[in-house]
Amino acid sequence: MNELKTSYGQPYEKFIESEDWKKERGGKVARANGICEKCGWPLGYKIPECHHESYDNLGHEKETDTKVMHPSCHERKHKIFKGGDRYGRRGWNEV
Repeated sequence: MNELKTSYGQPYEKFIESEDWKKERGGKVARANGICEKCGWPLGYKIPECHHESYDNLGHEKETDTKVMHPSCHERKHKIFKGGDRYGRRGWNEV
């Protein structure tokens, strides 16, 4: 498998740690308005996580490419992907 990279060639792992992503992630969290986009419950005091639904636009994500979630919802989302590639990508049905 090819290493996952942004459209401008930055490896995924570096992108997720970048100031650009931190700024983008902050905007996504603000737009979620305190609600988990997986389960619909308030995010509360937990630090929300941003899950990539698609890596097609990595580095230039559309709103539909990511969802803000509770850490536990994000973890469950990835457990659905057991047997997928290292980023959890494969065909699946939402639970």
